[in-house]
Amino acid sequence: MVLAFAPTYGVAVAARLVAAAGHGVFWSVVASMAARLLGPGKGGRATAVVFAGNSVAFLFGLSVSSWLGATLGWRTAVLAVAGAAALTALVIRLTVGPMPAETSAPGPRIVADRALAPVHLTTLLLVTGHFAAFTYITALIARYVHLTGPPTSVLLLAHGTAGLLGLLIIGRHIDRHPRATALVTTAGLATCMLVLLWAPGPVAAGGAVVAWAAPAAGIGVVLQAAVLRVAKGRPDLASAVYIVAFQIGIALGAALGGLGVDHDALPAAVAIAAAGGLTSALVVWRATAFKRAEGDSPRI
Repeated sequence: MVLAFAPTYGVAVAARLVAAAGHGVFWSVVASMAARLLGPGKGGRATAVVFAGNSVAFLFGLSVSSWLGATLGWRTAVLAVAGAAALTALVIRLTVGPMPAETSAPGPRIVADRALAPVHLTTLLLVTGHFAAFTYITALIARYVHLTGPPTSVLLLAHGTAGLLGLLIIGRHIDRHPRATALVTTAGLATCMLVLLWAPGPVAAGGAVVAWAAPAAGIGVVLQAAVLRVAKGRPDLASAVYIVAFQIGIALGAALGGLGVDHDALPAAVAIAAAGGLTSALVVWRATAFKRAEGDSPRI
């Protein structure tokens, strides 16, 4: 709301910073809350549902907000987002009952927890690699698929649809086969990037761009599910640390990809994404954090 009526650039920046802080807090608790609502052994499925909602919101919200901004101005678009957020808060207040507080370990113990270290390392590797390429996806499409303008939107729509399908498949298997699902996600990202690098033509490159969405959609699910699985008694604080690692990966990936774009070396960004997928797959293969815990028997 403050952003919509910001009189100066400084006020707008301050409003964005406050919104960003709230965004980080939201993502640090939403998956653990969803897991508690669904019950034990369903953390992965709960996380998949959350990210499916995020994907649907991205597909439709981005187009609606862009239309509002183009026709009625960006302040109107911001007001619409503020109204949607207020309505969502009201619906949550009316439909989600209070939950008992969970006992969490002190912060330093969470940060230094060796059981979570492989998850944080995988997060940094995988997210950095993915966003090195994804941040500049339209430039990649122009270079490898030879599409610009409106046709790019069609390919991005196909990309988003593939992401939703990927979430459905990953959500179905993540609780029963967490390591296998994580390996498909990490190795799948690397495979799509390698195909994109060596695609024989625009059709193959376009297919790689669309297929890329499926493992990309699983990144947040497999990582968040691993956090919930390892830190059962302290999910909120552990998720907060994981979100920090995720945000660092986004920033680092965008910066590395930007260097490639600035130096006319866009394939370097794709190579970074492939390397991130391959190295994170190796961590997943060796780490017990991505193995289903004893006693977990999720219902189908």
